[in-house]
Amino acid sequence: MRPSPDLRDAITETVTRIGEAWSSAVPFPCRIEPATLCVQERDPFLRSLGSTTCVGRSPFADPLLGIAGWVLGEGATDRLARGLLDLPPPPPGVTSDLGGPLERGMELLHQLFVEHWNRCLPAALRIREEASTALTERVKGLGNRSVPTPAYPWMLTVELEISGRPCPWGIFLAPALVETPVESFSPASRVVSWSHENRPSVAFVDGDGSLVRWLMGEIRSGRLIARRSCGAEATAPTLVLKGTEGLPPDDVLVIETA
Repeated sequence: MRPSPDLRDAITETVTRIGEAWSSAVPFPCRIEPATLCVQERDPFLRSLGSTTCVGRSPFADPLLGIAGWVLGEGATDRLARGLLDLPPPPPGVTSDLGGPLERGMELLHQLFVEHWNRCLPAALRIREEASTALTERVKGLGNRSVPTPAYPWMLTVELEISGRPCPWGIFLAPALVETPVESFSPASRVVSWSHENRPSVAFVDGDGSLVRWLMGEIRSGRLIARRSCGAEATAPTLVLKGTEGLPPDDVLVIETA
């Protein structure tokens, strides 16, 4: 399986431009290696990304093409999202379920993806730009089960280097982008959630209190803003502080970047 010969150069330029856009948005080295660009079977590639996969997807303007988007391992995605939002790294030794503010970073990464895709490829291959049609989410175990909605069985892959560390990056394909399309492929007409879970708050396990001390320092410095939340009434990302894993939260805060 290979990219369509007529589009090979345009595809390479598109992926390069998206990589450059992501790199320009973060304060650390981030670049792609165009020489690593290839087409791989979807499922083995997804299995290589780890237990949790971050995905950004939007429909093509032409419904016959299906769904466009990208997929990246959770660690690499969170590194980019933190850099994009100027969020500090978590304290050493703190386990975390990262959602909340970083979900906004994923949305911004996807916006850049769509914007530069539509700038570089022919109009017939445009992606819909409406935010209401897009979806970014974290999917646990995506590579260990069948994709629950039609996605092309091959992916465009390239090595994304983040701070000198290689990170496999995948882009969903459509029949028009490959030399010999898979005849049995039936494209999806809309984006459907693959996680079937509500997006999590930012939940940390802080056994010795080091996270609380770090958090209070960040708030005093002005890097984070915290206000108390009324649980179900919260509209912003929440931070749930726990003394011991499995026990009810000791406190709930709404966290916003300053």
